[in-house]
Parts: sequence; structure tokens; C-alpha cells
Amino acid sequence: MNPIAIIGAGAAGIAAARHLAERRQEYVLLEAKPFIGGRCITDRTTLGMPIDLGAHWLHSPAANPLVGYADQFGSDVKQAAMPHYVIADWDNDPHIRGCYSAARVGRADTRSELAAPADDRLFFAREACSRQYMGDVHGAWSTGIAAAEEAAISD
Repeated sequence: MNPIAIIGAGAAGIAAARHLAERRQEYVLLEAKPFIGGRCITDRTTLGMPIDLGAHWLHSPAANPLVGYADQFGSDVKQAAMPHYVIADWDNDPHIRGCYSAARVGRADTRSELAAPADDRLFFAREACSRQYMGDVHGAWSTGIAAAEEAAISD
């Protein structure tokens, strides 16, 4: 069985790698940047203080697996003013960074085209591929797991 190559160590890539590791499936995780986390990053130099350039909100905390990881890594998670959100203080954790994307009005259904595999050998994952959680890390995470599962089944 050949290892599955995961390109990109953002939320989707990390989720795919964790899922394959749990399945005891061999994989290789490749990242071009000198850090993991994709666009989830805290800039600690530009303003002389930490500022999140990405994931600061955790949407749908009851269904979002990242809330548990925030707790596991010791991040301070607070209930936000809106009942369906929580705020994560990830400034002090060097391994958790940030992210956000949005869909054009009326185009959410085309997201399945972004996630469609090529020749049943190349599988795609990121928040832009998620129809339900298209604008946040939760979408990247869930599509990463789905792509890893498809890749493992097709191998």
C-alpha cells in the first residue's frame, strides 16, 4: 500500500493526517511554509503586539471538534456574546494560528465541484470545499477528514 500524500499543513491537511494516523494508514504531510497552520497565524511583530490574522472565532461550538482541541492545548476559550460562537485566545499557543473565507451569494452549491476528486487519485479539502462550514476552520477540518477517508478507501 502506497503512502497517501497530503499537500499543505493547514487545518484540512492536519485533519487529514490525524485521520489517517488513527486508521494506521501511511501518509506523508508536505508543507512549503516554515510553519504549520496554513492561513491560521498570529502576527507578533508588525504592531508590536499579537494580532490574529485568521481563526479567532469557533463557530457552532457544540458541533465543532476544534473546541475540544483548544481545550486540550490549553487555549482560553470564552463564550461570545452570540450564542452560536465562542472566542479562542490562541495568541499564546505557537501551534495554533487563524483563517477565514466566504462564498459568493448563490454559489454555495458549487462547492461540491471544488471537492470533487480527480481520477479518484487526487482529493481536495479546505474550507472552500465545505457546503456547511464554508467560511471557517471547521469546514477545512471536516473536508480534510472526508478527503482522507476517500483517499484511504481508493488506495
